[in-house]
Amino acid sequence: MKPKNTSKLILKRQIFSDGFSLIEVVIVIVILAMLALVALPKYTDLTAYASMSKEAKESLVAQRFIDAIEYPKKGPLIDDSM
Repeated sequence: MKPKNTSKLILKRQIFSDGFSLIEVVIVIVILAMLALVALPKYTDLTAYASMSKEAKESLVAQRFIDAIEYPKKGPLIDDSM
């Protein structure tokens, strides 16, 4: 004997089977967390740099330029010859 509402039962299973599984949601959350860990420090550096005055930015750029020139002459600041 066949059940009367077989088509309704199959339709309900199809409705409830659509969606994401728990593992898919966890994987997406982990990927977003890794992206946030990479992006957040860069964002804070950029916001701090944006809030600096023009003179401070110019002196920072000048110091980096001087360091780039002086580095080959002096070598690294950390002595790792031990």
